[in-house]
Amino acid sequence: MRLSAALKEAAGLDAAVVFELGQPLFNQAALIAGGVKSVGVFIGPEGGWTPEEVERAVTTGIQAAGLGKRVLRAETAAVVATFLAATAGE
Repeated sequence: MRLSAALKEAAGLDAAVVFELGQPLFNQAALIAGGVKSVGVFIGPEGGWTPEEVERAVTTGIQAAGLGKRVLRAETAAVVATFLAATAGE
């Protein structure tokens, strides 16, 4: 999916996160807590997001978060991000 289309889809969500920079997701439990029922997870392409793409997402209200120090393949990052988002408030 192109970033522009994904940003339009995310407009209806309670919260959305782009993974490239920022505090690790597991440090952002407040993102999931407090009645958030829908979360969008933006996993970048192989090689990561460009700084311009991250800035574009952040300027539309999407929060930047990381998945830790390791660089993960896109397939693995999606699984890890889903787990962290699902368990953030526990």
